[in-house]
Amino acid sequence: MTDELIAQKCANALIKDVTLNPTLNWLANYQTLGLLAVTIGLIRRMYGGLWVGGNILLYPDRLVFQPNLINRKAAASDATIEIPLTSVSVVETKFGILSGIVEVRHGHDSFKFRCFGSKAFARTVSDALPQ
Repeated sequence: MTDELIAQKCANALIKDVTLNPTLNWLANYQTLGLLAVTIGLIRRMYGGLWVGGNILLYPDRLVFQPNLINRKAAASDATIEIPLTSVSVVETKFGILSGIVEVRHGHDSFKFRCFGSKAFARTVSDALPQ
């Protein structure tokens, strides 16, 4: 594992199983009369997860998503994702409103994140893949 950073990008990652920590969840639902839970449920069903803000870090051997401080405090579990580049089969871009979406397919799964300059960043990730 090498720590030589190739590229970094502020992004929102689509995390399938992230949940709010119980105290924050109770407080937010109490303040919104339960509307927050309904809204989060609709977003989760619509996208297959929740968009979590943070940073995408590209190293020579892996792609890492690290949630920002607010999301690390708000989440009930660690939403950090690390994908070995040797397991990546496809990197492609998709249309997104305001910012483009990058989809990284690896193994039998995929990881999506949205950022400005998504096409250029997707090329950078593709170029870093082992031949």
